[in-house]
Amino acid sequence: MPIIDFEAHYCTGALLESMENRTAYPVYTRDPWEIKYTGDNTFKLNTILVCDSDRDIDERLREMDESGVDMQVISLCGGLEELPVEEQAGLATRINDRAARICGKHPDRFKAWATLPVLDTDAAITELERCVKEHGFFGWNTFANYGENGYPDEQRFIPIFEKCSKLGVPVYMHPAEPHDIRYLGYGKLLCANALGGGQQTVLALMRMIVSGLFKIQPDLQIMLGHLGEGLPFILERIDAVGDKDPEQMDYIPKTPGMYFRENIIMTTSGQYSAGAFMCTKMVCGLDRVVFGSDYPMERSLKRTVNFINSLDSFTEEEKAGIFSGNARRLFGC
Repeated sequence: MPIIDFEAHYCTGALLESMENRTAYPVYTRDPWEIKYTGDNTFKLNTILVCDSDRDIDERLREMDESGVDMQVISLCGGLEELPVEEQAGLATRINDRAARICGKHPDRFKAWATLPVLDTDAAITELERCVKEHGFFGWNTFANYGENGYPDEQRFIPIFEKCSKLGVPVYMHPAEPHDIRYLGYGKLLCANALGGGQQTVLALMRMIVSGLFKIQPDLQIMLGHLGEGLPFILERIDAVGDKDPEQMDYIPKTPGMYFRENIIMTTSGQYSAGAFMCTKMVCGLDRVVFGSDYPMERSLKRTVNFINSLDSFTEEEKAGIFSGNARRLFGC
């Protein structure tokens, strides 16, 4: 049973150098070796994340082999979207070319999500097309906010999503640390991906749904990590609000829940709750759930794989679907 990991992160020295000596977050420091996304959220770097040498890749491959993970679709950790517009395009090209070299050297083990210079929409669309057509990239990895530079659901960024739809590639929308002061001051429990970042993702996605994006682009597919960032738990309640106020929903022909089940793919990344998996199965089914690890930010690859295998309430067929069967059906992986 092959295992494909759709949320596996990497970084490069080029990104870190661009973040060094910044006065605004995110900031990279060498001593200690870490990225500070906000004053409350710091990530300590390691060689597995920073894929600048063959040794870094070999270490990643070793852990993949030990865990039974056959392929990773790698995505850059956050930061580039929050840099000034004049820095983004050239840096995105360098980062994507590095990812392409990794995939080219190990074509059976790695695919990549494109990193785009979102503040220059035309440049982002051009880079996306280059990554997909020349390098065979899987799609675009975006974040739920771009710091002070905006949010992906804003109208100025919609042409990038439309281009993904036309190219037939998905978008992975990953949490990003909120900069709202109400999330700050109490550490990672509020501001990091589990709560603050997840809520940023939910808000961005729901704005896309209710604004009519999926009515205009019915084939657009967006991946959310962490079993949909908690949305399956409240989908029925969201739809019920629309039923009670039909005038609010008259500009989209389907309920938000219908769009969620048709246009959203969920990954398992960072979820270790059997109850959350059961909720997702009962509300949405499992045919649009694929494997993700959030590696190396979360727990080890082996533990992530073992957790899925430990779900006694799921059949072996359902687990095989999560590990790769659903991806094969949806994307021909």
